[in-house]
Amino acid sequence: MAELILNGYLINRLDYQTFDEVLTFLGEDNKKYVCLSLGSRKIESKNSRNLFYGCKTEFQLFESRTEGKMSKFKKSVLLEEPVFEYEADRRLIVLNDVISNINNLSFNTYEFYTNKLRIIKDNSLDTDSFILIILKEFCDAIGITLDVNRCTRCGSHILKTVSFKHLGMLCNICTKELFVKPFEVRFNKLIYLLFNNKFDEIHHYYDLFPYAIKNLKQFVFDTAGIKLTSLNEY
Repeated sequence: MAELILNGYLINRLDYQTFDEVLTFLGEDNKKYVCLSLGSRKIESKNSRNLFYGCKTEFQLFESRTEGKMSKFKKSVLLEEPVFEYEADRRLIVLNDVISNINNLSFNTYEFYTNKLRIIKDNSLDTDSFILIILKEFCDAIGITLDVNRCTRCGSHILKTVSFKHLGMLCNICTKELFVKPFEVRFNKLIYLLFNNKFDEIHHYYDLFPYAIKNLKQFVFDTAGIKLTSLNEY
């Protein structure tokens, strides 16, 4: 195993056996590294004191060159002061979940992560607004989307409702022929604005954000098979 030193962020940690963990880091090189951390769950562990979400960190690990064999974590050095409140911040929990499920090599995951982390630190978006927008952008990153500018069945621009099953909007005729139960008008407008990236206008439908998040979470699972466990409360 070759020693590797990189800067980045901790995005996931899973308990493994009694005192060990499996850690996932997102590096500045836009790659994710999964490694076994021995003893970091022990109270006296020095490594456990330097593992924080949302805190830029230097990670040292022994990278495995064998397929199927996990890298081994050596130590971490904090490059900025940790903010303990981030550990329970719903926005960061969802961000880490989303990043853990992006495997598109052409997507700049690190830039996306740092931009979203800046929003969290600036507190420029509330929780539901942040989650709704990041879900839409997550759909883009994994290659699924909703066509909201025409009927996905016949191409008509006279639209009736969004259908997650049919990957976008349907006209009145196709809605009836496909026996689709239409969503209410305001919800359709919200999805239309969201998938046209008109994020500055979606606040008019703020009361529908939790319902939209619930539907998009299910859309991601049904279409891409990805279960975002950080959104279980929606």
